[in-house]
Amino acid sequence: MENPDVYSLEEAESPHFWAAAIPVLLFGILFVHFFFTWRARWQKSDLSHKSDTGAPLIILAHTPMPTIPPLPTAAPPPGAQRLSPLDGIVQVYIPAGNFQMGRSASGDELSDDQPQHTVWLDAFWIGLTPATNAAYSLCVASGDCKPPCSPETNPHYYDPVYASHPVVYVTWQAAQDYCRWAGGRLPTEAEWERAAGGDGWREYPWGEADPAENLANLGGFNESTMPVGSFPEGASPFGVLDMGGNVREWTADWYAPDYYPVSPAANPQGPPTGTERVLRGASWNDPWYYAKLTRRYAHAPDSAGANRGFRCAFDE
Repeated sequence: MENPDVYSLEEAESPHFWAAAIPVLLFGILFVHFFFTWRARWQKSDLSHKSDTGAPLIILAHTPMPTIPPLPTAAPPPGAQRLSPLDGIVQVYIPAGNFQMGRSASGDELSDDQPQHTVWLDAFWIGLTPATNAAYSLCVASGDCKPPCSPETNPHYYDPVYASHPVVYVTWQAAQDYCRWAGGRLPTEAEWERAAGGDGWREYPWGEADPAENLANLGGFNESTMPVGSFPEGASPFGVLDMGGNVREWTADWYAPDYYPVSPAANPQGPPTGTERVLRGASWNDPWYYAKLTRRYAHAPDSAGANRGFRCAFDE
């Protein structure tokens, strides 16, 4: 008689066994797949979160490449020229440096340009010539300047024949307004003198020779102003023109006759206050000795005349 507790191998491997085992195996495989898929996504999300919050990511760490500083820009050579984009006037480069301002004691003239002293100036640009009627009219057309005078006072301003002549009958403020429109300013008295005389000392912008008709428009050589740049032989050491004639030129400084003894040694700006502004350079109707390089003039800022013009300066 057979033992009822003993079963054969065939019975254990019957279809009923596999019907129960196969779903269990499939479930296990799917569980393992989803487990590792979820783990990988969780790790990626955690790294992204740490990166967004500023936590260090060692696996992304790298050594930054060193930055190369830009090469220094070489300064233009002394006397270099460039063209103003607004008024079309050429500008001349005056390098930084020391120069001798004023003159030594002398008993035959005024003493407000004494004593001679060493002055340091930063580099700047200055107009090759004074501002012209044509250039000034551009500022008037833009609405940034007012006409310098009426047709009755100065018909030359309104006459195209005189377009290249220096503008006159301008007050100090009108000159300053124009220079600001052009992107610059009026030069200081020290800047004007260095542009006119260079680094050393000389009697006139062109040197030691007495004024002559080929060097400057002054002393009654002509009956009025002349087109700017008409006297290239009278150029300064930096090549700046018309600094010994044609028009007196407004500068930025207030005037004080005793300023030179207390003037600072670097970039002097003139006295802090005053009642008159400094002008430099001789005009077409001034006597010849007015063309001396260090000669100073003073006028009320609101005064305008047939012999007063200006040129602009520009920072480097």
